[in-house]
Amino acid sequence: MPVSGGGEDRLTLEVLLAINVLLRETFPDNALDAETEARLLEALSGDETRSDRVHRNDVGQQIEAEFIADWLQQRGW
Repeated sequence: MPVSGGGEDRLTLEVLLAINVLLRETFPDNALDAETEARLLEALSGDETRSDRVHRNDVGQQIEAEFIADWLQQRGW
């Protein structure tokens, strides 16, 4: 997840990407598709979604919750 005002530092980014790959390989049916993930990241890209450079505020958490709820409902869960 990009941070506000730039990206993750190189080491952190590599670790996060490796974790994401492992999760997608282990649970392939339990991840957002590329299009939905891109829409989520775009919706979360503004500074108004964060309480600092990294952490989500209420606005950002609401966006995440809505995307997750929609994803779960589409699967009938």
